[in-house]
Amino acid sequence: MGLLYRAGAAALASLLAFTSVTNAQGFDFQDLGAQCPAQYNYQYLGCAPTMSQPFAFSPSGWDPSSGADNSKGYIQWDNGDFVNQTITPYFCSNVCRAHGFKYAALWDKGCNCGSSLSYTYPGAVAPVMLVPGSTETLCQQNAAGGDYGPCGGDQREYCGTNRGARIFVDPSFADERNLNSPAATAQSYQVLGCFTTANLPTSNEGVTRAQVASGPQCLSFCADLGMPFVQMIPSTSGVSGQVVDCRCGTEFGKGTQVATNVQGNACTLQCSAPNSGTACTAQDCCGASNGPFPIYVNPALMGCFTPIIPGVSDASAPGGFDCFPTPQYIAARATSSVSYVAATMSASARFVPTASPAANAFSIYACYQNTVIGSVFNTPVDSGLASGSVSVTACVNYCDTNGYTYAAVVGVPASQKCYCAAAGNMITGVTPNNAMQDCNQPCAGSTRENCGGNNGPLVYAKAAVAAGGPWAASFTASYSSTPVYACKNTGTYLSFL
Repeated sequence: MGLLYRAGAAALASLLAFTSVTNAQGFDFQDLGAQCPAQYNYQYLGCAPTMSQPFAFSPSGWDPSSGADNSKGYIQWDNGDFVNQTITPYFCSNVCRAHGFKYAALWDKGCNCGSSLSYTYPGAVAPVMLVPGSTETLCQQNAAGGDYGPCGGDQREYCGTNRGARIFVDPSFADERNLNSPAATAQSYQVLGCFTTANLPTSNEGVTRAQVASGPQCLSFCADLGMPFVQMIPSTSGVSGQVVDCRCGTEFGKGTQVATNVQGNACTLQCSAPNSGTACTAQDCCGASNGPFPIYVNPALMGCFTPIIPGVSDASAPGGFDCFPTPQYIAARATSSVSYVAATMSASARFVPTASPAANAFSIYACYQNTVIGSVFNTPVDSGLASGSVSVTACVNYCDTNGYTYAAVVGVPASQKCYCAAAGNMITGVTPNNAMQDCNQPCAGSTRENCGGNNGPLVYAKAAVAAGGPWAASFTASYSSTPVYACKNTGTYLSFL
């Protein structure tokens, strides 16, 4: 199959005028469940000993500022504000899947994503070998034997330590234990298309980028990392034997678009002889140093989630893009369903943004910790709900039915309380917490909901009042719009290889 690019003067004009590109796979907030149903829920492989971050990718918080590069972001990911605290195995695995990775790792209470448990990279003292299945104490206790503490987003889960990572796997990827050697796996890479400003997001170029001697060696390097996308550029390192600047990834980053009006052989240079004037073949295609770039893809290294392939800007298209046609060899690729005889991932307890009883919708107002309920409201009213039945839904329903404006849940599951308060009853000047992890005790009456903390309440209010609260202000600033990649498949793509 030849390289594909979008032809036409109109496409080129819109490309030059295009300034707001939102086409990173994870950033585009795709519906994971539609492509990856419950049979592909992540499975827990166990605790792997490691004294350092296990993988090269760490998701970042959502940056709502104009022009921000959210290629490594995810709109639901924690960014330390009032909105949420998402460091849990469940959210980490969702984010890793959205960015195209096979494994999710919780290490030192942080989230990492990767696609191979054994790999090497330039400058590595020894190959990385992650072996899940060690004693769970490595992922729960510090070196002195003390408790390392739970996940920031779920008090019932551990998120690793600085000496052990909890490893979760997407079973829709091929079983790593049965994969061919990197060199053999590399044979399945083929040219996907020609792209401008191509970048493959990473948190550590030292792991995902290498100067190598040939195109096949580059593809083998990326296959060892388990990464399906490869970009090759003639090396400018000046070091003898370093012919190819090799870059690996699992998705496209911000700014990547299908190349238009490619001149000459700018996208078909021979990696081994870029100045020869002879077009490349097979696995020896490089791009010019400043682009455009041929991108290789290996469907055998993909799971159930089909990655977005950036198209080209088109002001008349929904979302501003013409689609890149997903090749049949990607769309119809075989998907695995591996059983690792492991526990299947289930949803964590979550903050309920809006609870809607029969009459009025209540939304989160704020989280208060190290603050007794009497320091938040002048005259809070105990609902009398039994501790074992307290949930956000039950508390809000009770307070709404009895004509109150505020509902507050507080306490550990064994002794949770629901309080109500009238309009104007909140004490002026009380300061909420900006970390929602302080209010993430699961509800006794619903383990899928969070019910405040043991030292203070999670407060809800009628929607009109909540709209002026700290949580709503932060939500509006950070998550007011959800970017979704939309395009129309009307472009004409030409093969020139």
